[in-house]
Amino acid sequence: MTSDPLSAVDTPIHLRTDQQAFQAFHAVLERVRTEVERAMYEAAVNIPVFATNLDFCGPVGERRQHREREAFVEGRWEPFLEHLAAQGVRYAAMGASFQDWFCLVGSFRQVVQAAALRLDETQARLVLVGMDGCVDVILSTIGASYLHAREAQVSHAQNHLQLYVHMFNQATAGMLIFHWDNPPDPGSFRLMAANAGADVNQMQPEVGRTFRELWPDRVHSPATAHFASAVTSGERHAWSTEWVVDGKTVYFEVRCFPLFNHYVGVIFDDVTERKQLDLGIQRHLADLARSNKDLDDFAYVASHDLKSPLRDIDNLAKWVVEDLGDALPVVTAKHLIVMQERIGRMERLLDDLLAYSRIGRTASASDSFAVGDAIDDVLRFIDPPPGFRIEVSAAGFRTETPRVSLEQVLRNLVSNAIKHHGGPEGRITISVEGAGNWLYFTVSDDGPGIPPEFHERVFRMFQTLRPRDEGSGSGIGLAIVKKLVESYGGTIHIQLTVGSGTTFRFSWPQRWGEAT
Repeated sequence: MTSDPLSAVDTPIHLRTDQQAFQAFHAVLERVRTEVERAMYEAAVNIPVFATNLDFCGPVGERRQHREREAFVEGRWEPFLEHLAAQGVRYAAMGASFQDWFCLVGSFRQVVQAAALRLDETQARLVLVGMDGCVDVILSTIGASYLHAREAQVSHAQNHLQLYVHMFNQATAGMLIFHWDNPPDPGSFRLMAANAGADVNQMQPEVGRTFRELWPDRVHSPATAHFASAVTSGERHAWSTEWVVDGKTVYFEVRCFPLFNHYVGVIFDDVTERKQLDLGIQRHLADLARSNKDLDDFAYVASHDLKSPLRDIDNLAKWVVEDLGDALPVVTAKHLIVMQERIGRMERLLDDLLAYSRIGRTASASDSFAVGDAIDDVLRFIDPPPGFRIEVSAAGFRTETPRVSLEQVLRNLVSNAIKHHGGPEGRITISVEGAGNWLYFTVSDDGPGIPPEFHERVFRMFQTLRPRDEGSGSGIGLAIVKKLVESYGGTIHIQLTVGSGTTFRFSWPQRWGEAT
C-alpha cells in the first residue's frame, strides 16, 4: 500500500493538512455549493478578463467537483493538482494578472467561513483548517503553473522581439522610427531608431535628433506632412520624393504608418537606379516613336511618290504603242510589254513593302468568328482555278483575334500554293486543330515541294525559288506571313514531307492576349 501523500516527507507543506480537515471542509462546501458558485460568479463578472470566460456550470463545473471529491475526501490529489496546474496555464494565456485570479480563487472563503461558524467549535475549527489548506493548495499550485507559463511567454516574446530587432537592423530598405515630440510643430519629429539600410548616399541620420536638426531645409516638406497625417488619422501614406545629396539627385519611394503614442514608422527605398532605367526607357520609346514616324513617312513615299513616276512610265509605254501602231518594230513591242510587266511587279513590290512595314505597328480590333467562315471568305476572294480542288477541315473552331490578319495569312499561303504548283490541276488541304489556347493550321498542296535546304530561306525578304523573269511575285509574301504569325505569338514552319508537295504549319491564338 502506498504511503499517504499528506504524510510523506517530500509532500509540499500545503498538502500536509490532516485529511480529516479536508473532508470536513468538503462536507460544508457541498452544502453551500450554490452560494459558493454565486460568489465566484459575482467576483468573475467584475474582472474583465474573466467576464467572457465563465465556466462554473455544466460539464466543466461537474468535472471540477469530481476532482475535488477525489482529493479532499479520498486523498487522490493528482487529478486535482493537474487541473489546478492547467488552470494556471489558462490564466496566463488569458492575460490575467496575479491580482485578478487571486481575487477569484479566494472569493468563496466568506461563504464557507459563515457556514462553518454555525457548527460547534471543534467542527468549525476543523472546517477552517481544511479551508485554509485548500486555499494553500490552490494558490501554490496555480501560482507555480501561472509563473512558469508567464516565464515561457516572456521568453517566447523576447525571442520574437529579437527576431524583429534583427529584421529591422538587417533589412536592406531604410527603416526609421520617429516620435512627434511637440505637435503640431512638423520639425519636432525626433528620430528614435534607424537601421543600417537608412544610411544611403551618406545621409547618416543621427538617432536622437529632431527632423529640424537633421534636415532643416525640409521641415515643411511633404514628408513631415505625411508623418503628421499618419499620427493624427491613423492611416498609411506612400509617396515618391527626390533629394539632392552632394550635387547628385537621389530618388526615393517612401511609406509611413502610425505606431502608438505619437510614434510613426517610415520605410524608404533608394530607387535611383530604377528611375534612371525608367528615364532611359522613356528616351528609347521616344526614339522608337520617331523611328516609327520615319517608317510611316517612308511607307507614304513608297506607296504614293514612287508609284506616281511608275504610272507615268506605264502611260508613256501605252502611248508609244498607240501612236506607232503597226509601225512599231516587233522587238520594240516585246520590250515595251516586258517593261510594263516590270512596272506592275514594282507596284506590287511597293504594296507588299507597305504591308510588311505596318505589321505589328497598327492595332486591329479583335473579332469573334468561326475559323471555317474566314477560310470560306479567303477562298471566295482567291477564286481558285477550276482545276484545283481545295478541302477544308475546320470542325467548328472559333477565335477572338483580328480577322483581317488571319485571312491575310491564309490568303498568302493558298495563293502561294496555287501560283507555284506548276500544273493546271492540283489539290490543297486546309485543316485546323486545337490545343489549349492555340489553334494549329496546316496548309498542304501536292505541288513540286520545297527542298529542305530552302525551308528557312523562303521566309526571308525578296526570296523566291523561281527566276525573276518567270514569276510576278515580289518575294515578300511568305515574309509577311511569318511576321504576321509571330506578331500574334505564333510560329510557322515547313514540315518535311515524303514525296512531292509542301505543308505549312502555323499556330494562332484562340484568344488574343491569352496565348500560353
